[in-house]
Amino acid sequence: MVYLKEKIRVKAKRVIQKSNEQLALEWDSIAHIRAEQIEREQDLSYKYILVPGILSLISNKSFNNIIDIGCGSGHLTQKLKNKGKIVTGVDLSEENISIAQTNYSESNINFTNASIENFSRMALNGSYDLAVANMTLMDVHSLENTLEAVSKILCKKGEFVFSITHPCFWPFYWNYWDEEWFDYSSEIFIESSFKISLSSNENIRTTHIHRPLEYYIRTLKKFNFQINTVVEPLPTPDVESLYPVKWKFPRFLLAHCSTF
Repeated sequence: MVYLKEKIRVKAKRVIQKSNEQLALEWDSIAHIRAEQIEREQDLSYKYILVPGILSLISNKSFNNIIDIGCGSGHLTQKLKNKGKIVTGVDLSEENISIAQTNYSESNINFTNASIENFSRMALNGSYDLAVANMTLMDVHSLENTLEAVSKILCKKGEFVFSITHPCFWPFYWNYWDEEWFDYSSEIFIESSFKISLSSNENIRTTHIHRPLEYYIRTLKKFNFQINTVVEPLPTPDVESLYPVKWKFPRFLLAHCSTF
């Protein structure tokens, strides 16, 4: 395959902090588009990098209660059903939860429209033995409140697996590393058009939050998480050939943690 040079993307911009409610509305606006991208396997990274990476971190294990935080339209939640007796998907977006309930509700899968902070106030402390957050932590208003909630609902020696955009390399991939407003060491709310490698919609904008890697590690430690494994996945040559742009560095970071 002949790789294309990186296209200039719609300019990302720094914005003021957004509330969970504002972030939820953004994901409502893209929910049906996003679900269609996943079902049609247009999101190469989701199919070949993120989902296999998440599942590999919990391979050869089984759980009682699993929670999928930021479950979106429920595709990964459905895949997790074979790993646990009961799987619960939680998401801020009402539209996403509606899609998930329509497509994936089963006897051992249920979905709730709530932030993880609000959900943790309803759930029993220590009631889950696995929490999964696929591409969620860089989209939440407060990392501290989120990880505190996850820590609360996980049992002792519970497991937490997550994936995020790589804090060190995503700014280069999205070409905002040299913007005057960008400071790697700061928490920055960044708004841009939502794009995947094989599809884009210039009219829909979503927000992600840049946080330095140190911030993630420090906050995990604050809420009694031990980091067991960190993965910086890269595609195999066959998978990379499907992308229009060659990977020069890891775009994502995955981790497996446990509570103590």
